[in-house]
Amino acid sequence: MLKSIILCKGESFKGDGNNETFPIRVWNRVDGSLLHSFTGHNKNVNDLAVSPDGNYVASGGEDRIAILWEISSGKEIRLFDEHESSVQTIQFSPNGDSLLTGGFDCSVRYWDVSNGRVKFKWQLGKYDRLAESEWRIAQISESIKRASNSSYIPSVNSWNYPYISSIDFSPTGERAIVGLRIPSSLTSTTLLHHRSNPVVLDLISKEVSELPSEFSPLPSIHVWAAFNHDGSAGIFNRVRSERIRGENKIIKYLSVTGVP
Repeated sequence: MLKSIILCKGESFKGDGNNETFPIRVWNRVDGSLLHSFTGHNKNVNDLAVSPDGNYVASGGEDRIAILWEISSGKEIRLFDEHESSVQTIQFSPNGDSLLTGGFDCSVRYWDVSNGRVKFKWQLGKYDRLAESEWRIAQISESIKRASNSSYIPSVNSWNYPYISSIDFSPTGERAIVGLRIPSSLTSTTLLHHRSNPVVLDLISKEVSELPSEFSPLPSIHVWAAFNHDGSAGIFNRVRSERIRGENKIIKYLSVTGVP
């Protein structure tokens, strides 16, 4: 299963999710030839990001790690390993000196690319490792039953915690915007500080600003939030690429310059 693809300088990068070695492949967009294949993840690769100078690619996967690769050589430069669960999204800062990763553990980590250390961590919602283990075991069991019996009706087995679905730096690199996936069964008691809306992180003061309630995601929607070059931000339904909330599922871009 193809999990992620990005384009850069005449090349395309693909993260695979159905191979034993889970490689990242670099392709020539002109003739379709394979240029490189990076192997380092042992589970699905969920997201990729290319550095601003085009020399490096960062990957995040189900194996709870992020890896920095040199594109020209395919060499693994650095390993980022502190998330408690899978890395769902990853992004370079505008100057390429930092990385942001968002995880299934509902945390965001702010990394120094030069040494692989965490500058800061934000825990934006509750996470339960034991609950995740039990949930994933149940998911495997459900898959086996469906494969062996086409008429099998799966039982309700939802993940009951929010997690990070997208992350992006502002053009200046001083802020980040974070989108979350909110399960349909979510209640206010499952959230730390009852936070459920996308948030803006101040990377200097480390403060968190929750966006107004009108930008709250619909249940079970993967929210994608990103900055524009002018510093405004958009919030979208990641699955259907539609803007969510507001009339006709469209909202105006939100200027976050003065977000308290």
